[in-house]
This record gives sequence, C-alpha cells and structure tokens, in this order.
Amino acid sequence: MKIYKLPCCLPADALPAGCTAALGNFDGVHLGHKALFEEALKTPPCAVWTFTEPAKPNSPTPFLTDAKERLRLFSLCGLDYAVMEDFSLVKNLSCEEFVGEYLNKRLRLSRVVCGFNYRFGKGGRGNAEELKRLCGKYGIECTVIPPVTTEGREISSSIIREMILCGDTEGAEKLLGHPFSLTSPVIHGKSLGSLFQTPTVNQEILQGMIIPKYGVYATAVTVDGKVFPGATNVGIRPTLNDGDKVNCETNIVGFSGDLYGKDIRIDFLKMVRDEQKFSDKSALFSQIKKDAERCRMIFTEHSERNRS
Repeated sequence: MKIYKLPCCLPADALPAGCTAALGNFDGVHLGHKALFEEALKTPPCAVWTFTEPAKPNSPTPFLTDAKERLRLFSLCGLDYAVMEDFSLVKNLSCEEFVGEYLNKRLRLSRVVCGFNYRFGKGGRGNAEELKRLCGKYGIECTVIPPVTTEGREISSSIIREMILCGDTEGAEKLLGHPFSLTSPVIHGKSLGSLFQTPTVNQEILQGMIIPKYGVYATAVTVDGKVFPGATNVGIRPTLNDGDKVNCETNIVGFSGDLYGKDIRIDFLKMVRDEQKFSDKSALFSQIKKDAERCRMIFTEHSERNRS
C-alpha cells in the first residue's frame, strides 16, 4: 500500500484516524467519479482509495489513466490523500475481512463513499448494499452515490473508452470533465521532421493504455508547466513503413528545444483526420504543416471556450 499526501503527491506513512475514503477504481477520473468525491469532501479529511494499477492484471480492458495521471487528477479534485493498493494483496479478502480488518482496523476510517455499482471482496462478491450493511456493523458511515448522467446517458469509463477508440475525444472530454491525455517521456525518432522543417517529438504509449483511433489530433502540449498547441499523429506511420508499431508523434507549434527523456503531457482536443499513406515523405510533411495550422486554430478556440 502506498499513501500520498495531496496535492504535493509526497509519500505519507499513514492516514489520520477517522478519515473519509472514496472507494473505487476511478479509471479516467470522470464526472461520475468527481460527483463521488464531492460527496466525500463534505466530511474531511478525505482520501481516495484505489488500486495501484487502473485495471486488474492481464485484463483485456485498456486503461484510460495510469497511476501518475490519476494522482494528478485526484489532486485537482481537492482530495487530501490517495491510498493506492496492490490488487493482489486484497483480492482474496472476504467481504467481512475487507471491511472489518482492512477499512476498519488498518485504515481506521469513519466514513466511506462508493458508487452504486461498487464491488468488493473475493471474486467481487460484495456489492454497495453489502458494503453498507458491513460498515454499519463496524461503526463506519457509508454513502452510496447513484448513477451520474448527462444528456440521458450514464457516465462510465466503458463509454469513454468507446468514444476514444472511435476518435471522439471531444465527446470523451465532456464526460471526463477534462481532456483525455497521454504523459510519457520523449524518445528518439528518425529525425526526419527536422529535414523538412517540421520537427516532431515521439512518445511511446504505455503498455495496456488505450490507443485512440489512428489519426491526427489537435492537442494541448504541456512542457514544464507551459502549454503549447500541438498536432499529434497516433498510428503506425504507413508513409515511413514503420511496420505495426504504434507511435505517438507530435509537432509542437511554437516550441523549439531538446525534450529527449523529458515527460510531456498531450491533451487530445479533437480529431482532424484519419491516418493516411502519402505518396512520399515530402507530401507527408507538407500535410503536417497544414495540420499544424488547423490544430493551432482548434487549440485557440478550445482555450477561449474554457476561459468563457
């Protein structure tokens, strides 16, 4: 178990006795999750309890946010602590053990908040009503949050995944309450962009993370706290004959400098076109310049809309 003090994300030895904890997987940290946090924050100090990894080991379901990104988003939600547990250490606990030994004795919680569809205990046998019953037995207050909907649709991580796989990052942002993003170190590419005056940065998509539909996206690129417009291609770069390896390559508009090895965050704002194969490299990089200008305009519109 790792405990972090938020918003600084520094390690902590233990939770203060009597904390409230929001329980869940929280992949994506979407608007439904934020409604749960708002309820939990009514009785501070407030922690979020989740797993170190956003998906069970060997799960075929791709994740939306890794541990580092979830910590960043938890901090933005105003939570005081984050408890990140290794799934393997709690998966075999019975429902009674999870509440009595883990939540009550180990974490010393006074209140928990969960979603209507929360599952716990070995094999996920316990549901929200069982959690409420067992918490009552140990003197822990339990609040269950009903589904959160928008435009008649229930907000869920699975729906957001479907949108991202279809390239609908605008729709995903409406349900997330923030753009879908990728944060990873800049790696060495083929340096072909510089030859055509369109330098780009390359990033690997973390294993297990969702891969958006192949194509070019208008993005917001955060480098050392500063935000730049970006034109990001996700795909296999068919013009360059890169094989089947998926790459995330971004032309950062208005930025120059060496970013190799540095973590940068790419916020996906809007898909502008599908990935395509061009007749030659010159045609490809000519299109990248056009994409960059269109993406810059989308970035400006997105920034102005968020300010209003």
